[in-house]
Amino acid sequence: VERYNRYIKNAIRKIQFVCPTVSWWDVLHDIARSLRNFKHPATTYSPFVMVYKYKPQLPLLHSISPVEKADMA
Repeated sequence: VERYNRYIKNAIRKIQFVCPTVSWWDVLHDIARSLRNFKHPATTYSPFVMVYKYKPQLPLLHSISPVEKADMA
C-alpha cells in the first residue's frame, strides 16, 4: 500500500511539473489505471488481468490535441 501511495504522489508531482494547470483529481483516474495495468515482476501479470482474466481495452488519447502531444514528447 505504501509503495502505491508513493507512486501516486510521484506521478501527480511529475504531471503537475509538466502541466501546472492540471488538477490532481483530473489525472488520478489515469494514474490508477496505469497501476492496474502494470505487470508485476513476480507474476508477470497486471492486477487487472489477475482479477478479470482478460487484458483491458485502453482508451485512446483522443482528448489530447496533436499540439499537446508534441509538447509532451
